Order: sequence, then structure tokens, then C-alpha cells
Amino acid sequence: MLLVNHVMSNDVASGIFSDIISYYRSYAPPGIEHVASASAALGGMIRHYHRPNLESRLSGPCVVTVHHDLRDDDPSLTVQHFTDRYREANRVICLNSLQRDYLAADGITNTVVIPHGYHARYIRARGDATDTPYLENTGSGKNGRVVIGVFSRRYPRKVKGEGYIYELAQRLDPARFEFVLIGKGRTYDAAVLERFGFDVNAYEALPYKTVASAYRTVDALLMSSWFEGGPANIPEAVGGAVPVLCNPIGMAKDMVVDRENGLHLSMDAGSDAERISAWLLDPASRADLREGAMRNAGNAITWAIHASRVVDVYREVLNETLGSILTWQNAS
Repeated sequence: MLLVNHVMSNDVASGIFSDIISYYRSYAPPGIEHVASASAALGGMIRHYHRPNLESRLSGPCVVTVHHDLRDDDPSLTVQHFTDRYREANRVICLNSLQRDYLAADGITNTVVIPHGYHARYIRARGDATDTPYLENTGSGKNGRVVIGVFSRRYPRKVKGEGYIYELAQRLDPARFEFVLIGKGRTYDAAVLERFGFDVNAYEALPYKTVASAYRTVDALLMSSWFEGGPANIPEAVGGAVPVLCNPIGMAKDMVVDRENGLHLSMDAGSDAERISAWLLDPASRADLREGAMRNAGNAITWAIHASRVVDVYREVLNETLGSILTWQNAS
């Protein structure tokens, strides 16, 4: 039996971390057990740190995951709080190539890129025989309007780009676009967009299965964050063959190809609105993006693949530090 100790470094509950560890448990191969604790547990095991900035020293052998944007200007997330711990780790798991390249520029090269995944049981790609808007190349909304989805919670820091969304919306035609918003705090944004003249469906909280099915109701996902390690909606949209309109940061940089399965935003609302309208309102261009989204759905991986790749990292670290030990052989 190989024990993997997920060290949370404090007692503050995190729904995101709990979900990730539940995926690791669900997809763990025989002989591997995942145990979460606030501090590093004693005994022979590999440790996986998720908040290394809260530690004064890591207990090896260990890996850490970079869950945030290393350029984030939040004082609690500045990279200086993390780099010493990254250097101590046997391996640093990055979610995207931007994190890897940022760390490499600082001399930290003990890295591997493993993006977060999507739940294959619930995310179903658009474009199948039941998807009438895709088959008929119309918008998915009322009277053929193009539906833009914003699937993320609203943060007080407005790090998700709420101001940009408002500026962008004021340059789009409410007669030809509508919105679906899902996430805590998004009813506030819905009221603003409705004042701009848009039809908006907004939901503060939905079961994950319902959120997953909502991707099949939108023609494009809008990801306008200023800083991102992920976010989760990128692999979900890409795996679901939904074109993505994104600031090319986080996992979007690696999964979304400009003018192929989405559009890279300049974050200038005026020029972006013109480009979005040109691509999504023109039938031929819209069809090109939809076909590209279907071709590139494999740019995202499932949670099962993600968990398997993380196990491979545990294997590498244990072999490097302890050799091909019997415990690992029995767990493989």
C-alpha cells in the first residue's frame, strides 16, 4: 500500500481542493490511498502539498501543485511566498506552460505540466446528432441569437474581469446576443446586463451535472479573467467542443488555439467586440469555430487522465529518491 498525504497546511476548507482529491481517490489504481491532513502526516509516504506558501519547510519526498497564476498581484499570492518551497520539492506540478516557463526563468526546472481535467461522465461534446443549433448552424438562443456563457463565481477583487464584461457587452448587439451566467454572485452581473438590454439566464448555484449540461446551451464560453491558474471552465468547454473567447492565460493558453477552437482576446473591449461579432454572427466563420472546437476537443484531458499522470509523477519521485521499492511495485 502506498499512502499519498495531501498536505493542506491549514484547516480552511476548500471546495476546489476537496473535489480534486476526490477525483484522485476515484481514479486511484489498486494499492494507492490518498489521505488529506492539515499538516504533514508521519510515516513512510509521499506528500503532495497544495498550499506550500504556508509551510516553513517541506517534508520529502514530496510534490507541490501550482494552483494560481504566478503573476497575480494579490499580496498573499506573490511568487516570493512560494519559490523557496518550490525549490525544496522533488517535483512541481504546473497546470499550464506559462507557470512552467515563469518558474524556469527563475531557475526552477523541477517541473511538469499536468492540466486539470473535465468530468467525462457529464461533459458531452457539442455537435452530435441531437444538437440542432450546431447541425443547422444557428445560434442556440431565442430567435437564433448567439449565446455567450460566463461560468465562474464572481470575486470581490473583480479578478474575473467583470468590468471588462460590462464594457464588452455595451459594444455587442442585444438583438443578436444573449447571456447565460452560472456562479455565485452572477445574479448581480445579470441585472447589469439586463439594463443593457440583453436577455440573461443567471444561476447562483447548480448541481455539477446541470452545469455540465449547460455547456450544450451556449455558443461560446467567455473567460475574461486577468489572472488564472486554471480555470476549471476551460477544460470543460474545450472538452465539450464549445468555442472559447479568452484572455490567453492559464490553461487557456495551451488549450485554445486562436481562430481554431476559439478567439484570443486582446482585453480591449472595443476591438474584441468587433472581432467576436465578426466571427460569431457570420454563419461561415461561426461554423469554422464550431468545427475547430470539435476537432480540438482532445486539447483537454479528463480527470481520469490527470489523476493517472499525477500517479506517474509519484512513481518518478519515489524511484529517484528511494529507488524501485517493493511498496511501489506492489501498488502499481
